Amino acid sequence: MKKFLKIAVAATAMIAAQAHAGLVIDDFSSGGFGIMDLTTLGGGVWNTSLGTMIGGSRDVYIEKLVSSTTNGTDGVRASVNTTDKTFRFSQDSDQAGTARIIWDGNATAQGTIDTVGLGASGQNFSAVSSAFQFTAKFEQPTLNPYTVQLHVWDISGAESTFAFDAIGTGGLFQVFTIAFSDAGWVGTADFKKVGALEADLNTGSTGALDVDITLKNVITVPEPGSLALAGLGLLGLGAIRRRKA
Repeated sequence: MKKFLKIAVAATAMIAAQAHAGLVIDDFSSGGFGIMDLTTLGGGVWNTSLGTMIGGSRDVYIEKLVSSTTNGTDGVRASVNTTDKTFRFSQDSDQAGTARIIWDGNATAQGTIDTVGLGASGQNFSAVSSAFQFTAKFEQPTLNPYTVQLHVWDISGAESTFAFDAIGTGGLFQVFTIAFSDAGWVGTADFKKVGALEADLNTGSTGALDVDITLKNVITVPEPGSLALAGLGLLGLGAIRRRKA
């Protein structure tokens, strides 16, 4: 019995390790900043931060796309709070805009994507992961959802994009997981040679009011299915042990 307990403990530890395996793209623990776009429509605002995120740098672009008032005080804003480890995008009433978060390891070329910025050979996401995962809360609206897009480029320049609508989560954080193999991906990027990443938050709808989006802990992980299989394997060990007893 003691031997089985040791095997069970080891298997449980292996499952726990697998659950946390993967890559940290950005946990927003470094590169704090705050920017705003309060101008009339046209143009936007950039910020580049250095830190522990993948590639060592993060570019953020925000732009006000819709405005029913142009008084110079209403618009869209973005910030990273390194204490709370969060990225936040918000907009005032009767305003709507977009935010782009780019991880391409190039801190000197705002507005362009460096498809070899994460290394000449790229990052082999498939070797350690099978899905993107991020934690987020989307406050309002419920009728006009946000369009969230993930973009992946490999070192050849090939791109894959995944888009989905995220309606309000009632102010509560939720975990979103997108498998590399999901049929919703459009494009031909090789996840074994990833050279750049981008997340887009688009709220350019006239119905979007008082939008507040908060992201944290953008990572890659194994798919839940692989963890379930590991758990079934542990149950199998128990069944074999009982038969022998």
